[in-house]
Amino acid sequence: MANQEHLAILNQGADKWNEWRREHTDVQPDLSLANLRKTLLNYADLHSADLSGADLREADLNEADLSRANLNMANLKKTELIRADLRFASLDSADLTGATLYKADLREADLQKAELYGADLGAAILNKAILSEAQLMGACLRNANLTRADLSGADLTKADLSGADLTEVKLNQQPLLRGTYMFAAQRDELLKSGAIGLEDIELVSTDTFPSTSNINVSLTDENDRSIETSESNFTIMQGETDSNRIPESSYTLGANGRNILMKPSVLVDPSVTGIALLELARIGEEEFAEEHKEDEELEELIDHNDLWNEWEE
Repeated sequence: MANQEHLAILNQGADKWNEWRREHTDVQPDLSLANLRKTLLNYADLHSADLSGADLREADLNEADLSRANLNMANLKKTELIRADLRFASLDSADLTGATLYKADLREADLQKAELYGADLGAAILNKAILSEAQLMGACLRNANLTRADLSGADLTKADLSGADLTEVKLNQQPLLRGTYMFAAQRDELLKSGAIGLEDIELVSTDTFPSTSNINVSLTDENDRSIETSESNFTIMQGETDSNRIPESSYTLGANGRNILMKPSVLVDPSVTGIALLELARIGEEEFAEEHKEDEELEELIDHNDLWNEWEE
């Protein structure tokens, strides 16, 4: 249970908290099981703090110092942790579903059995991190540094490992790599580490693989009804790079900022398949199903979307 004095100080904001920490360098903060949902804690000094079991859903921890913090079993769903310092932090069995850890420093962090469904770990530093049995389905690990990380038994289904450094990753137990996106270089590093069963990966050509760009996406359905979006990341996984090729009329299935499987018809060139990171308002799934009831891929799409719903709950 959290120390109420510590919690009261933290609730005064990061500036007051950081000042208190400078004056009490010998105190280890106890914030275990604290309710900190949607709290603004960017730049907060939380190093070595006990946050085990804390509710940090949708909190702002951008650039916070969480090095050596205890976050075991903490709830960090949709939490913002951009450029956060999580070196040597313990996140065993923590829930980081949909969390944003872009460029976060997770060197030697313990993330075993953590739930990272749809999390953004793009360009994150994960050297020697423990990710054994972590759930990374649909996670973005693009350009992440995973040198000597432990991926034993991790589920990387539909994850994006393109451009990631997989040098000397540990694979004591075979990870799941169904539909995982990567370049040939990442595949070769996994083979060196003893990975097997790579026939199910989605190998992407460096000649056609684009860089992710922030764009404003404007979509309408076939009846010209607007589908509202926010500024989002869009990545074409195969085919030529050109963000202007997104049409004005298209269908998609899924929402909530997750990795969303896009129909080939979403892009002008029907031979191009894409995965998008979009914050799309959900459009009518029954209508989608009716329009595409003869589509042999529909069942897979609906299964994919049901998985997002489970994560959201």
